Amino acid sequence: MKDNKDEKNLKNQFNEIKLYGSFPKISTMEKEDKNSNKQKSQIENIKLNFNYFNEKNSLFSNSNDSITEKALSKNEVCADSKNTNYENNKNNNNEDSDYDIFGILSKHLIYQDKLPLSKEDNLDNNNKEESESENKNNENTCDYNNQFNDLKEGDKLILYNFIHLAKEKYSCKILQQKIKTDNYLIKYFFPLIISNINELIIHPYGNYLIQNIFCYLSENDISEFIDKIKPNILNISMNFYGTRVIQTLIDHIYNQNTMLDLLNAYSDYSIIAKDIFASHIIFKLLSLKQNYITSFIYEKINNHLVEISTNKHGCCVIKKILETSFNEKIINNIINNSMLLITDQFGHYTLLYIIQSNMRNYKLKLIQNIIPNFIQLSIQIYSSTLIEKCFEFCEDDIKVLLYQCLGNINTIKILTCDKYGNYVVQKAILKAQNDMRFFLFRIISSVIYDIKNDIFGRQFYVKICKSYPDFKHFLLNSQKITV
Repeated sequence: MKDNKDEKNLKNQFNEIKLYGSFPKISTMEKEDKNSNKQKSQIENIKLNFNYFNEKNSLFSNSNDSITEKALSKNEVCADSKNTNYENNKNNNNEDSDYDIFGILSKHLIYQDKLPLSKEDNLDNNNKEESESENKNNENTCDYNNQFNDLKEGDKLILYNFIHLAKEKYSCKILQQKIKTDNYLIKYFFPLIISNINELIIHPYGNYLIQNIFCYLSENDISEFIDKIKPNILNISMNFYGTRVIQTLIDHIYNQNTMLDLLNAYSDYSIIAKDIFASHIIFKLLSLKQNYITSFIYEKINNHLVEISTNKHGCCVIKKILETSFNEKIINNIINNSMLLITDQFGHYTLLYIIQSNMRNYKLKLIQNIIPNFIQLSIQIYSSTLIEKCFEFCEDDIKVLLYQCLGNINTIKILTCDKYGNYVVQKAILKAQNDMRFFLFRIISSVIYDIKNDIFGRQFYVKICKSYPDFKHFLLNSQKITV
């Protein structure tokens, strides 16, 4: 019975280590019992069991005894002190990074069930697999000790458990602080990052560590980093965290050959431009305003222009390219494919940018493409909005071509009775000069009975009468003349 009670007590003690990531405070273990003798005996029990834990786990070998003693001494001081608040103890522990790392590592190992409950249980469960794993651990520790002989014990502990620490929220912050304070550790950190790059670069915490290390790397290290991520660069770029790492990497590339190496790593730019996260990499590259970068991107984008322009995120990339600099090839390609883009939900925005710009010659080319299909485009939801913008932003000599299309009675009859086309006629009347407006009124009055007999035509008639009182007088005068 006593053995069972001891085992339960040990479980409770190590559960405290799980919660706090360090040795539990005596006041939290037994709040009601304030006898100092019992507290000291509890500390001795934890020492004995944790020393046994160190023997079975080569991670905390004899080289780390100083760290364990340091952690235990801090808990003894906390036991005697009146302040038992955990947050205050945590702030005190932050002064010593070795103690924090120790606590996080012990927490990690306990979560993996590496901590034995008792010596008897552990001896009963010994088998061949455990002996083989112990031999491997011993070999790893030998290599580890030989590789980092010149380092401090705390630094060795960090390096040996680097990947686990990089994935923890608070330990990752400690590693980032280590990079700033102890630059000599970068030569040890970088090989560990490279060997686990695909795992860390898309990790919620590990990606920040990679971003912070770029400013300390040489050009050779950066080129090595690019070579390592090349096989998986598309998946990394389309990841929420991975795209941030690539954008930070771009900021730290100063060699043209290295930049071209990164640009050539992407096999298909249409995939990048259409992705919500990867498209920001193109924005980052265009913001550098380097001629060799922009010309490279323009060529790749131009090969998949229609596919990219008809995508939600791709049309934003095209708009950014048009805003960045003038590229005749891309604009001509847009004009040549205008009939495919004008009726598309996202593609018509690329044409809208040309209409709102000062590129008169390209506006004229676009209007000339619209005129043969004016009626069909005016009754379509997306293309009709573009034609409305043509009446608003085009020059007067270009708008004349559109007004000529509205000079036909059948065209007016079809458009005024359509749920989208009637807005085109309204915009044309609004932007017309007086002579052109009365010309349109005359044509509308000739089909006014057909307009009044249609649902959308009646709505059009009411709006025109409210907006233009002259239209009623013109309509009455035209009726008197016919009589």
